[in-house]
Amino acid sequence: MADTKTHWKKMFNYDYLGSYSFNEGETKVLTIANIKKEMVVSTGGKKEQCTICTFRESEKPMILNRTNCKAITKAYNTPHIEDWIGKKIAVFVQQGIKVGNETTDGLRIKDQIPGNELTATQLKELLMFKLPALTEKEVQGVQQVIDSNDASRFSAVFEFLNSK
Repeated sequence: MADTKTHWKKMFNYDYLGSYSFNEGETKVLTIANIKKEMVVSTGGKKEQCTICTFRESEKPMILNRTNCKAITKAYNTPHIEDWIGKKIAVFVQQGIKVGNETTDGLRIKDQIPGNELTATQLKELLMFKLPALTEKEVQGVQQVIDSNDASRFSAVFEFLNSK
């Protein structure tokens, strides 16, 4: 049995989700309940208006930065926060984030819908299977998406191929 070690930050009562809330290598799939603006007071006493995301699960709320908002936008193909309510996101810790002159760990949101992480290889295999039912133009379009390795477009291509 492996020893579980406790990060020192877990010994404090932080109001928001942070890297200290995760075990090493852990990804949490959470459902967005609400997004709102809220006044946040840092440990240094500085007050700042922040975008806060609450979850249906019993996790603490998360402060959303621009990078994480862009990831949700890409995953769900909408920049409108009202459309994000009820959607699942995958939150993980990224190490080595530069903040000013410091390097720290921070929370990131995957820019794909949890559970929908198709790979280019999977799409190529499906393309080969569906090849006889496709026009040359359709094959070229699908191949272009596969070659771009733009995972945010894989689900739509997968659905298209399955409709053939």
